[in-house]
Amino acid sequence: EIHKRGHQVAVHSYSHEYGQIYSSVDAFMEDYKKMDDLIYEATGEHSKIFRFPGGSNTGYNSSIRDDLLKRVKEEGLIYFDWNAYDGDCDGYTGEDLIKRAVQESSYTNRSILLMHNIPGKDTVIDSLPQIIQQLKDAGYSFRLLDENVKPIQFA
Repeated sequence: EIHKRGHQVAVHSYSHEYGQIYSSVDAFMEDYKKMDDLIYEATGEHSKIFRFPGGSNTGYNSSIRDDLLKRVKEEGLIYFDWNAYDGDCDGYTGEDLIKRAVQESSYTNRSILLMHNIPGKDTVIDSLPQIIQQLKDAGYSFRLLDENVKPIQFA
């Protein structure tokens, strides 16, 4: 459904097991490929964009980071980090989550807002229409992320 609506389906992680995927560059690429293969089965297209679990500069990948970033570039992959966060994993919900998402997005003229669509985070999904409307009312526009958009990157 996401793909049919014209959105990119990006890789995040197959296992989300930081210790495993960041144990080596090859382990990361294996996890990436497993998720990309699932995306390909569902959409008929391989993804060229992704988000590192924990971000590109997570402490979990510090021992392999330089080699990992080099490999990702060699593979022609583009990663996106974020510069705004709604606070959902820190316990923000409802109006507090909405307020934080809008405020965090206002710090720059170009934002990528980190939000999670996982079990137990239903308030994120419920809050999306209000967040989108408040940002539109503040003059923000929305673009699809793809390989033509300049990524925001930590590392």
